[in-house]
Amino acid sequence: MLIRIHRRFTPLLLTPKLALLARSSVAVQRRRLPTLLADARGAVMVEYTILIGTLALAGIIGLIAVGIAVLNSFSFVRGLLLGAAP
Repeated sequence: MLIRIHRRFTPLLLTPKLALLARSSVAVQRRRLPTLLADARGAVMVEYTILIGTLALAGIIGLIAVGIAVLNSFSFVRGLLLGAAP
């Protein structure tokens, strides 16, 4: 059964009541779209979340890179301290 929903024919097994509900849902979404696009609530939180996530990722990569160098330095100094003294 093909039912016309939003200028397209959709091959769904919808009853006429469900088709009417789908059409009205599309109409409601179209009316709400301008208000949803103008609404900026939560946008700042998303931006800060992305910023903090990026900084955390850079910090982790930096700690891994520096941590390996520090570990090698400690191993070298430990070898000097525990080595035989002349």
